[in-house]
Amino acid sequence: IGIPSMYGQYSEPKFEALGLMYRLEKVASRLMEDVLSGLKLEYVTAKTLNNIYQVLTLFREGMALDGMENQNFNSNLEMFRYSLSSPSFTLGQYMNIFQFMALNIKEIINEYFMRFYDYALNAVVPQLFDDTKETLLKKSETFYREVLSSAFLIQELDQFITESIDMLRGMLENYSDKYINNMMTYNPDLTVSSFALPSPETDNRVFLGAKAYYLKMLTSYGFPIPPGFVLTTEVFRHRETVLDHPYMSLELESLLLSNIAEIERATGLKFGSRRKPLFLSVRSGTAISLPGAMSTFLNVGINDEIARALGENPETAWMAWDSYRRFIQSWGMANGIGRPVFDHLMKEAKEKHGVSKKAQFSAEQMRELVDRYREALDVRDVQIHPDPFVQLRQAIATVLDSWDSERARSYRLHLQIADEWGTAVIIQKMVMGNRSQKSGSGVVFTHNPKLSKPGVNLYGDFTLCSQGEDIVAGLVHTLPI
Repeated sequence: IGIPSMYGQYSEPKFEALGLMYRLEKVASRLMEDVLSGLKLEYVTAKTLNNIYQVLTLFREGMALDGMENQNFNSNLEMFRYSLSSPSFTLGQYMNIFQFMALNIKEIINEYFMRFYDYALNAVVPQLFDDTKETLLKKSETFYREVLSSAFLIQELDQFITESIDMLRGMLENYSDKYINNMMTYNPDLTVSSFALPSPETDNRVFLGAKAYYLKMLTSYGFPIPPGFVLTTEVFRHRETVLDHPYMSLELESLLLSNIAEIERATGLKFGSRRKPLFLSVRSGTAISLPGAMSTFLNVGINDEIARALGENPETAWMAWDSYRRFIQSWGMANGIGRPVFDHLMKEAKEKHGVSKKAQFSAEQMRELVDRYREALDVRDVQIHPDPFVQLRQAIATVLDSWDSERARSYRLHLQIADEWGTAVIIQKMVMGNRSQKSGSGVVFTHNPKLSKPGVNLYGDFTLCSQGEDIVAGLVHTLPI
């Protein structure tokens, strides 16, 4: 405060310090509001509880700076800290700790506000108004409300504790113990790993599976691996809650969208675009390989509208309808339609048009085959959603569920593989090996098993104008690498 006078500017250090304190309190309160707004209390996990503890320590420090301290609150906060180190601590126990803290807040309010002003209010109110008990209670309540609303951090802390209790009570009332335990052990920071970025905590075969682990390794070595990302086995282990809980599923959707946006930036393509569409493969990734036992989706993101738009361009027409055909087949097979159904339709089309290889179909003939594939799904009541993002969500759920398919269970039983391993989900840009007769796909190994000599001896085969798993499945005539 500066007080002007005839002698110049008068400055009082205590007033200056008081004014600075008020300004700093406002800044600190705004910063605490930012911290609280970034804390999600829609559901609770181990990470949520750790974040709550960090926020409560900030509240304790803030109150101590303002001269307020409560030994019981400090003791309960310490108990909260130790509880976080025990995975067996229950939600009911956390609820008790927060209820104790709520009582501590009342103690703080009583000690530093109610008792402090009680005597003065009892003396002053009757002199200013009247000496009835009703007037005293009414004026005191108004006074305390104003004082508490302007007090440093007290009201924010009280509200924060109340919201935390409401969150815990809602979980205890609405969910089973198994569901709560599954939710509390979930760590959203371990759910997604981009090919392009190192993730020290998840860059291993346990979280990524062998396939994605080596794809990330190749990417780090500078090989031209199509961009993508992995939903780790953390999602599999908590799929009952992650995919069903409204807020947890929204959080996962946000992670999916941000990682798809990274692929779009890297490729110049757009997921769901008619003009420059991005197609994705959605595959399983297990620590211990289960060949042929898990669901796979190719060209996720294509639909009638996108296929027709690409089909209008002679340079992309054949690729468009072949990609759509592959997508429909992978969708149908993941939903219980056997490969022989599609093989039969392919054979009929070849006989009808007098061709021996599908690469010899015209774009229009391939479009006719797409219609036949769609009919095969329709008569079996297998639906494909036209929205690319809904397709992606459904494909992810199906890949996760395929871990418990009859094929996968039989394979694990035969090889004595534990059910708890689970699967990651690899989401990666599709390679358009069916773009033209100058495109292709293949399988290559760095060692030829027919040769006994050491070193790199390329072995494998490929086919032109093709994409996907045709070679691995033994469906096409191939050329040696």
